[in-house]
Amino acid sequence: SDGYPGTYYVYQKGNKVNYDVIVFFIGGSGHTSYFYYLRQYFNELQGNTTIYALQKRYVKKRETGMRKASKEFDYHNYQSQIVQDQKEFIIGILKSNDFKHKKIVLFGVSEGGNISVHLAKEIQEITHLILLGSGGMPALEEFKMWGNQYNMDFDLVYQEVKKYPENIKLRVAGQTYKYWASALPFKPMDYFKSLTIPILVANG
Repeated sequence: SDGYPGTYYVYQKGNKVNYDVIVFFIGGSGHTSYFYYLRQYFNELQGNTTIYALQKRYVKKRETGMRKASKEFDYHNYQSQIVQDQKEFIIGILKSNDFKHKKIVLFGVSEGGNISVHLAKEIQEITHLILLGSGGMPALEEFKMWGNQYNMDFDLVYQEVKKYPENIKLRVAGQTYKYWASALPFKPMDYFKSLTIPILVANG
């Protein structure tokens, strides 16, 4: 809605005309282009399916994620912005096509899992939810558990993040303070409890 020219990828499996399933894929953190791995992710998928994947802002088509992300990427890479962009994209696709009697699936991986469960609550057309590497644990608890494995002073880090919630120069665990300030308060179970659609969660 702010005029940013978003980029998205479409991958079709099986019959390209009479497809049965629509998948909206939302990947994990980082700034790797879907151009590199979207097809590999769904290469073994059977059936007639169309997959849509909206790229995060300021990720170039051939970005491998190996180089440092741009300031523009860091500025826009936070949960509420990603949710807003994905919501506008998905609703736009659904309005521009006749998807009646088709399965509309949200497939979120890692960071994309929390984004997906949030969207599943807000977009009524979603019929199925798949989460990989993401579950119902509050983001704050998940981050604390991860930090304990690396002897991180979680309380100190979290206080710093709350003190500088808009800062994109300070980082912890590879992400900016702005990213964590938006992501850590999220409680997935608040959203799971409101859903009545089939949900598949896989971790390991």
